[in-house]
Amino acid sequence: MANHVLTGKFEVEERLMLTVTLFRQGEVAWRENVLNDAVINKGALARIAEMTTWIDGEYLTVYRADGLIVATPTGLHRLQPVRRRAHRLSHPAPPSSCLPICSHTLSNRPIILPDTVTVAVTLDEKSPGRLPHPDGQVGQAMEAGDRVEIRRAPYHSSW
Repeated sequence: MANHVLTGKFEVEERLMLTVTLFRQGEVAWRENVLNDAVINKGALARIAEMTTWIDGEYLTVYRADGLIVATPTGLHRLQPVRRRAHRLSHPAPPSSCLPICSHTLSNRPIILPDTVTVAVTLDEKSPGRLPHPDGQVGQAMEAGDRVEIRRAPYHSSW
């Protein structure tokens, strides 16, 4: 492999990235770019989270689940069972996917999204949660009324 790089016989593949922004009281409180996924989960509490979700400003649903994942095609490869299901729905890999974690409603299924949309999520007041940093790293606490927006980053990652 090193010989291929040294001789210039390699290919560069661009990968979709997401920009995740946390708004608190209408102001940007935190922003990060991710390669794999953005996960909103219920934090350490032992109850489900209620997450109101919009796609491009249009109401989608209230997910009642342990969390929600918005994943890029690269991130879907890390989520093997979900990746296989998404792969059957869209080939080649979909631009991004919105996936409830352990949904408590059977009608809340994973959805495939074009990379042109913005996914917005707010937690209900009884569901404090955490928004992990890029790709499952250190978390960022969310408060009631916070809004998370997830959209295509303005650039790609090169591999």
